[in-house]
Amino acid sequence: HWNISVQWALKRYIYENYYEPKLHKDEKKRKKMQFKAQLLTVMVSALWHGLYPGYFISFANWVLFIQSCN
Repeated sequence: HWNISVQWALKRYIYENYYEPKLHKDEKKRKKMQFKAQLLTVMVSALWHGLYPGYFISFANWVLFIQSCN
């Protein structure tokens, strides 16, 4: 239950506050804002895990993986 509540909080308070697709009509700008929101969210998650460079690198790789799948 812990991970589910943390994921919900990250999505609700960081990702959704930064990225609102309805505000961006331009596809390119919307994708850019989505990328920034995803990066900010995983960086906060990495910070939550600790101040180790490996967390930041591996979590940033998740954003690149997610973007490559879209």
